[in-house]
Amino acid sequence: MPKMKTLEELLSELKRLGRDIRNIQRACGYDDCSDLSCLDIPMRDAEGLFLWDELRYIMDKLADAQAALAYLNAPVQAEGVLRWDKKTERYRFKDVELSCGMPVEILVKDDYRDVPYWCAGRIEYDDGYYFTGARKLRLRGAKARIR
Repeated sequence: MPKMKTLEELLSELKRLGRDIRNIQRACGYDDCSDLSCLDIPMRDAEGLFLWDELRYIMDKLADAQAALAYLNAPVQAEGVLRWDKKTERYRFKDVELSCGMPVEILVKDDYRDVPYWCAGRIEYDDGYYFTGARKLRLRGAKARIR
């Protein structure tokens, strides 16, 4: 495989890997039994039980990776500036109302990078709404988007 030079090349390869992960999930019945109990497991064999535990761990991590790749590949559905809605007591932009636990990306400007960048996180509430990707970020007026 030639050396990758761009993030787009890496994302393209990871998309392919995501499809392979999905095929493995289907083939082993992971969707129906994420504990891999759909497979023939030698319950009286120490090595087989070790393998079962390790493969369950790997499959869970692959599922996390596959979900993250699916998220990256999802198109942006809406983008706008956050405003406080007094009626619902929630932040919103365009027709999107943000509630606790909702995934959102916010354009963040901080001391770490020279330019603003999209940061993924969730909206949560604890003595006021905040963004998990950058807790001290002021939400009102921030540019946000959802996939």
